[in-house]
Amino acid sequence: MQNEQPTPPAGGRFALVGMGRFNVTRENVSVSEEMQQVYKMTPPVSSAPVPVSIPSPSPPAPSPAPIPEWMDGPRDATALPVICEAVLATNVDEAELAIKELFRIMERIELEQHLEVVEDCFQAISWVIQGKSGTETTGSMVQAIMDPFPFIFAVCYQYPSLQK
Repeated sequence: MQNEQPTPPAGGRFALVGMGRFNVTRENVSVSEEMQQVYKMTPPVSSAPVPVSIPSPSPPAPSPAPIPEWMDGPRDATALPVICEAVLATNVDEAELAIKELFRIMERIELEQHLEVVEDCFQAISWVIQGKSGTETTGSMVQAIMDPFPFIFAVCYQYPSLQK
């Protein structure tokens, strides 16, 4: 009995649903008007290939700004003048990186041996704070200046020439 294939009843169709068999004939099936409208609007299924539009490749994204030369240079007092100039760069990202690197270097060097360069660095930082640097001062730049404030105050207190 299990190997027998079910045969449809005369005049109708059948379907296997779950574990039982249900005979479906025109007499015992009612379809709402709404479903009939949906059936009429549904396009017939076709075996023809559907054309697929492949989008043209988008142009390559613009390359980011080139890496500043000072990024590959030494991280000591000899790099301070170049990094000080980068603080005033028109590229906001470069200026932000330069501010952070400027303070990292100043915290590691003997400041009294390089007071003239340190004074130039503080002048560049003050221009950024005042908005005179030629680039828009961003929140990240302000944060990069605010983080080392204890260091800035300690240096200015220790060296009166930097207090202006």
